[in-house]
Amino acid sequence: MDSMTKTNAEKIPFDAINDKAKIAIQKGASAFGAYGELAKANVSAFFEAGKIFAEGLQKLGTSYSEDNRASFENLSEGLKSMAAATSPAEFYKLQSEFLRRNVEAAIARGSKSNDALVKLTKAAAAPLAKQVDLNMQTIQKIA
Repeated sequence: MDSMTKTNAEKIPFDAINDKAKIAIQKGASAFGAYGELAKANVSAFFEAGKIFAEGLQKLGTSYSEDNRASFENLSEGLKSMAAATSPAEFYKLQSEFLRRNVEAAIARGSKSNDALVKLTKAAAAPLAKQVDLNMQTIQKIA
């Protein structure tokens, strides 16, 4: 063979292929490490959301208990006042006032409960939403 003729083995740039393979392996290893970290962070965010939701439900339960106690006291007062009525006209007047007051209170409690549940849901979803954003940023960096 003369010096101008190269074999097929000599024409293949093994060093360049080897370097590219090393880079690909390192990139793949770092991606798997990043995916592992994402998984840990996802679980952490899920538990944080659960903790916030549980604490919020406990507060809502306490609030509902207080509302029920107040409703029972209101019922007792209303029944006592209706029992003390001296005429049918007075009884119907007291009954109408009692009904109006209770309907207004029920609407107010419903609105308060709805607002509290929406607020709780947003608070519990916040760690999950934050983690989704971080996941998207990390995946974009890896890709």
